[in-house]
Amino acid sequence: CTTSESYMQICLVGHAHMDLVWLWPERVTYKKIIHSYSNVLQLMNKYPQFTFTMSQPPLYFHIREKQPDLAARIEEKVKGGQWEFTGALEVEADTQIPVGEGLIRCILYGQERIKAIRGSVSDT
Repeated sequence: CTTSESYMQICLVGHAHMDLVWLWPERVTYKKIIHSYSNVLQLMNKYPQFTFTMSQPPLYFHIREKQPDLAARIEEKVKGGQWEFTGALEVEADTQIPVGEGLIRCILYGQERIKAIRGSVSDT
């Protein structure tokens, strides 16, 4: 630094961890993401500096299939830099007892689908 002052920049980024299936049926997850991501878009419109990360491509592809208008609004925010697809995996995996091939496939498929959404693979 060329200045004698030091400072710290703190960035807060929204993220909603959504288990595809845990203690509820998969259909419940899809209802939750539509509700949650609609709320995120409202917050982005109200607070233009608000950013959000999404880390599971299957959730986006479900929205694109079932709610194309919502997907289009998300795509606008991706292009504008407010909504970012992060991570490397197809789904947020439980890696406590991983199977090597399954984890590698999760990364390969995840990166392929993230690239299809945002135009490049994730580096985060």
